[in-house]
Amino acid sequence: MNHGFVPPDGFVPPNFKPMSSGTPFSQVSRHNVFRNPVLADRVSRAHVPQSSKAQEAWAHKGMERANEVFRQMSQDREEALKAARDAQDEVNSVKAMLEHAEAMLEKSKQEVEHKNASIETLTKELQSEKSTAHQAQGSLERSIQMSKKELEEKGAKIQTMTETAKAERPTVNNELERLRDSVKTLENRVLPTTPGERVWISIVVWGARFLYDEDLYKKCREYANNRWNVPFTNEFFGCDPMPGTRKSGVIAYQYDGKGLVKYLGLPEGENGPFDPWP
Repeated sequence: MNHGFVPPDGFVPPNFKPMSSGTPFSQVSRHNVFRNPVLADRVSRAHVPQSSKAQEAWAHKGMERANEVFRQMSQDREEALKAARDAQDEVNSVKAMLEHAEAMLEKSKQEVEHKNASIETLTKELQSEKSTAHQAQGSLERSIQMSKKELEEKGAKIQTMTETAKAERPTVNNELERLRDSVKTLENRVLPTTPGERVWISIVVWGARFLYDEDLYKKCREYANNRWNVPFTNEFFGCDPMPGTRKSGVIAYQYDGKGLVKYLGLPEGENGPFDPWP
């Protein structure tokens, strides 16, 4: 026999205020249960059982269900906030790396300018010494030979410094562009970019190098989806940042774009799987 209204699982009345389990029904007013006079009046008059024991059981069961829903919602909210903080921390870390790289570029530019100034000074000295050598050529053959040797040494030094300065400039510019692209890639990877994709690869580190290759990230997602063991080798990661040295690696990942960030880390030569699905 139906003794009254039984709330469905997950039902939360408007303006609901959780109450501790075990509260006597005699202390439960319509306003304490629903905080909504109209709805409370309807439930109390039309759906609450008439028996005292049935009323106590109905109220106790309803409060336990409502409190459980409230606790679950609070837990989910805390997990979402922590995941957002973790993602922001990773973005801030990469931005700090970019700032450091820009500082290194500025320092390299200053060094190149200093070297260019040294080249100009040496060039002027070379021209002066050539003029002196030509003037002294008729009187001191030995001095001329010595001057030529010095000029050759300085010319070689100038050539070396010039080639070094030219080689360093594009290298530094390329590294800065790579870091900028990496920051954009990481900022755009807040959620998986593939529709229906459940695995989010946050970042991959192999040896002492952060890797941002999209093909590698796709491979990691494939291994996670198929529960395959990940081999921590140069072949899997596609590079050897520390030749001749045994390395270790870390893959940071997350399922469904929520929850805690997980880490798969192993030394070179070993293999292991991603954690099971939550």
